Amino acid sequence: MKGQVGIGALPTIVVAIVITILVMSFGALILANIGDTMTADSAEANLTDTGIEALADAGDLVGPLGIVAVASVIIGVLFLAFGGGMGRR
Repeated sequence: MKGQVGIGALPTIVVAIVITILVMSFGALILANIGDTMTADSAEANLTDTGIEALADAGDLVGPLGIVAVASVIIGVLFLAFGGGMGRR
């Protein structure tokens, strides 16, 4: 729903964050399994290690992203509750 503001947006945000976490977890697992089959200190092994580290770094941002999303929902609810809705004058 375009322009969805308020508590109705929360389930969509939660599902998006859960899917993001699952995709990153499976990606890290796949990279770890592929990296185990490679020769140590080869270019391929180094590349998979870099990918695993990148997924770990991106995973660190999921928590703050969730906090920002929930805060934006709360702010949207407050705007709607106190007459700050768009289109009013």
